[in-house]
Amino acid sequence: MPGTEQFLEADVILPPLMTTTPSDGLPPSTPSDPDRSGSQRPADAGVPSAARASFSLAGTIISSVLVAMFAMSMLLLSPGTHIGSLERPEEDLERLVSREMDVRRALDTAPAWERALDRFFAGDEDSLAQSIRWYDDLSREVESPEVQLYRVILLAEAGRADRVSATIIPWQYQGEVMARMFEWVRAAYLGSPPTSDLGERLLSEIEDDLSPGWFADILTARIAKGIGDQATAAAADGAIFRRGVVFL
Repeated sequence: MPGTEQFLEADVILPPLMTTTPSDGLPPSTPSDPDRSGSQRPADAGVPSAARASFSLAGTIISSVLVAMFAMSMLLLSPGTHIGSLERPEEDLERLVSREMDVRRALDTAPAWERALDRFFAGDEDSLAQSIRWYDDLSREVESPEVQLYRVILLAEAGRADRVSATIIPWQYQGEVMARMFEWVRAAYLGSPPTSDLGERLLSEIEDDLSPGWFADILTARIAKGIGDQATAAAADGAIFRRGVVFL
């Protein structure tokens, strides 16, 4: 109905964005992924020291150059069509942003010289802010629940409570898929954490419905931490960290 979205955004107020710790504030990772379907989860364990030792100068240079080249190729295209002109815009952008966020997590524990080298090749702009702009563009070009979800996750990770709330409120009335995504985002970032039973159900849905990668893992980590499932939170954060290390 015309005006419904404006009414909802103006008059329905969700609780403020939950304070989330930075990705390096999540519990240390475990060497194996949890089994969400069983009652037992692997014990918490730290990120293996061998993984931390695997940072390499060559890997950092190659990864940074590839990301910078991809970003430059997008900027050289016309502003109105640079996202839509990609052969597979959804898949390409998801892959690029997921890699950026994985590397961002791994850089949290990288040596200072390696962080400086990454900034030299990738530029000074924050990768999260850049990723939000790309998804803002893509959401105007492509109608996709996943694109909308990924954009909101990035906004939530950036602490943009106003935009997150205004965006997801209408999802409750836009079909089963969007209503389910509304629950995921609300449980991960808005208001009080869900109950343990609800949280476990949401974690199972995310595992079944989302492609493996940073977006699924960060949602899993946030919800699991909220319900006190530290092992699952640590495993999801560890998966992000290990992928990021590969590109350094």
